[in-house]
Amino acid sequence: VNTNGSDTTPSSAVYTGVASIHPRSFLLTLSYRFPLLDNLDFFLKTGANVWFADYESVEITATSNGTTNTISKRITGTRQDSAVDPITGGGFMWQVLPELSIRAELETTALDNKDFKEPRFQLMTLGVQYEF
Repeated sequence: VNTNGSDTTPSSAVYTGVASIHPRSFLLTLSYRFPLLDNLDFFLKTGANVWFADYESVEITATSNGTTNTISKRITGTRQDSAVDPITGGGFMWQVLPELSIRAELETTALDNKDFKEPRFQLMTLGVQYEF
């Protein structure tokens, strides 16, 4: 400790992990509709989420000696990963016109990847569907 009472002991912290992810995916699904009313259906769906991702790993170091702070960033590697993961969902479809419907649904999937801790994605959508 110096004369003004501040601590001059050097300290540092290091973070190592994922810096950026650039994912791409597409879905293959099958669904089945259950009629509830004349113009309202409930549907369930299941399928596969096929995904690919490019990502960079980074190491960030921060040091401080009480008066000076230093931060450094270093990209430690780049990788590609891919997997095919199950996807499930369900929702409602309201038929406004014979070829026009409004749908609300919830889909959920989990990524099979050791770099992310139990990543589960849930997608809630509200959309318009036109059949021709």
